[in-house]
Amino acid sequence: VGTVVTKMSRRELMDALFIRESIECAAARLAVKAPLEEREALHRLMLRQRAAVDRGDIEEGLNKDEDLHRGLIDLSGHPRAWEPVRQARAHMERVRRMAIPELQSNIKAAEQHERIAAALVAADTEVLVKELQAHIRLIEGFIEGISARYPDYFED
Repeated sequence: VGTVVTKMSRRELMDALFIRESIECAAARLAVKAPLEEREALHRLMLRQRAAVDRGDIEEGLNKDEDLHRGLIDLSGHPRAWEPVRQARAHMERVRRMAIPELQSNIKAAEQHERIAAALVAADTEVLVKELQAHIRLIEGFIEGISARYPDYFED
């Protein structure tokens, strides 16, 4: 009787980042072609995430974070691409939750989302993809920061 918590696998986390970057950046290249009002709606969603982060509502901030990423994929016209991204994000959930109090990751993510949403509304594909890549890759630093603090939580 008891609970066993499995260690986080760096290899699985890096695979999840690869999946996310591949799909989400491809989706972003298409999302800039969506109607302006739909791109602006995603921008407003980002503002709600920022407000949640600013008031310290971690759960709402995480929910709006997910909504923003899903919305970007929806705008691409390939909503079924969300499922592999959702699964990849699930692999990162423990790191993401640990990084909020330890590394203020939610504040950093909200700041990046602001730049992503602005580039989306402006239909600036180059900036959008660059900002989205940087955003997705930010978790690499969180993995390193968390694993340095808690090495026993990780394998390989």
